[in-house]
Amino acid sequence: MSSHSQIDMDRKLFEAAAKGDIEPFREIARDELESIVTDLMNNTVLYGNITASHLTLQTEEGEIVSVSTKFVEHILDLSPSVLFQADAKGDSPLHLAAKKGDAAIVKFLIKFAKKQPRDLQRGVKSAERQMLGMTNEEQNTPLHEAVRLRSVDVAKILIVADPHVPYSANRNNETPLYMAAANGSVEIVAKILQKCPSPAHEGPDGKTALHAAVYTYPTEVIKQLFLHEEKRSLTAVRDKYGWTPLHHAAYSGRELTSKLLLDHDKSAAFIGGKDRNMTALHLAAASGHIMVVDRILSSCDGCCAKVDERGWNFLHFAMVSLDLLQSSGLVIKHPTVRNSRLLIAEDVNGNTPLHVVAAVCRLSHRVAGLPVQSYRR
Repeated sequence: MSSHSQIDMDRKLFEAAAKGDIEPFREIARDELESIVTDLMNNTVLYGNITASHLTLQTEEGEIVSVSTKFVEHILDLSPSVLFQADAKGDSPLHLAAKKGDAAIVKFLIKFAKKQPRDLQRGVKSAERQMLGMTNEEQNTPLHEAVRLRSVDVAKILIVADPHVPYSANRNNETPLYMAAANGSVEIVAKILQKCPSPAHEGPDGKTALHAAVYTYPTEVIKQLFLHEEKRSLTAVRDKYGWTPLHHAAYSGRELTSKLLLDHDKSAAFIGGKDRNMTALHLAAASGHIMVVDRILSSCDGCCAKVDERGWNFLHFAMVSLDLLQSSGLVIKHPTVRNSRLLIAEDVNGNTPLHVVAAVCRLSHRVAGLPVQSYRR
């Protein structure tokens, strides 16, 4: 067959697949179906149908079904091996259905896979588990794709189908649980934690699902993670920079999240980062998040004496910015601070927090060109 004839054949097959027309494929030998591509991008028989078709039809029993579902059923009846055929991007039919958010096709593919005999040449994996664990060029499983698109119904179907599938991290070092936490997908997080015996929680740069959950609203994802006994210890896990989830909450000014984390693990307030050994309290003070500072002091007053590598306590950091001076007055009045020697505690250079605020005020006057007596905050 000439290249032009092949292109024309590919186009006709692609159009037929998109319409759910099975007739042109009945003429193709069963053992050739898996090698057939339906467009110039080297996509598979099912690609055009699953991604393009949205038509429905009514069966003799009066049931409304997807044209895609019927087409997929016919193709797999003709050649069951197409179930594992990947397209140009490494997507299996189940990947495509998950990306489309088509719960009907996802259900059918899983049901079809369950009926297939085990392929002894592929080890002990069932066809269903093999299909659920297949990865594309991004190293995403179908569950990764469903979570990425926040497709709750599809994600639940995939999780329940086989909770023992080892969903590892993708090319971006994201596990499905991490992705769901980062998306704020409470239902998906809950389902993974309820059904999967020991779900992986890793994310990029050493982060965990709890790190990701810090940046989502409301705090329901964090609460779901704390319901799982294995995930409660994530409060003390540090990312590549040495930051715990509490560090991230303090830096971004999330008071309620900080409270929730501290209620479960106060020891995280004593952990310093890798760079300068700064604690969450240091970060909150340096960023001007007075409510978070108050929350940490109220929950764990013992951490207020912690210093960074320069010998700075949190009051040194609170005095750094002129925008914090009014807030710093409130901090100084806090019972934990008022009854301590933090204000006169010296760093490695002999500077107290009062030295720091004096230097900041002096510098601001020079920059603004104002005399000292005209400065008021």
